[in-house]
Amino acid sequence: MEHFLPARDHTEELEEMDCDEEAQLEGILAVPGATQVVHALQNRSWAILTSEWRMPAEARVLAAGLPLPKVIVPVDEIRNGKPHPEGFLQAAERLGVAPRECLVFEDTRPGIEAGVSAGIAGRGPSHNYSSTPSEASSAHPGFSRCENPA
Repeated sequence: MEHFLPARDHTEELEEMDCDEEAQLEGILAVPGATQVVHALQNRSWAILTSEWRMPAEARVLAAGLPLPKVIVPVDEIRNGKPHPEGFLQAAERLGVAPRECLVFEDTRPGIEAGVSAGIAGRGPSHNYSSTPSEASSAHPGFSRCENPA
């Protein structure tokens, strides 16, 4: 909002937008393959890092029929969003694991860049990418080709 309406307090507008986001749950579906991946991770440590605020993020995860992990790192609880690595580093820390021991499932270019910058190897919906920026791949609209991570 600051970009379009600079130098003013946006608290009221952001709260209204947050309420609207929480209420917009109709038609939310998990991307293909996400349900299988998340259920395969239920006995392992896993987290969600999202560019969404906590309340709407949790509501949308549940609306998609997915369980909530113990660790969620929403954009309103970090200083720097994607493509900065802060969120992925915080998630790894809260899980109690080194970033190099993590695997990122990511569907956006800024998210892939954030994971790579954090030193985390990852999986895009249809492509692998390593923890080197030159090898980050483009994103695709589903996780249907992901294999069981167990």
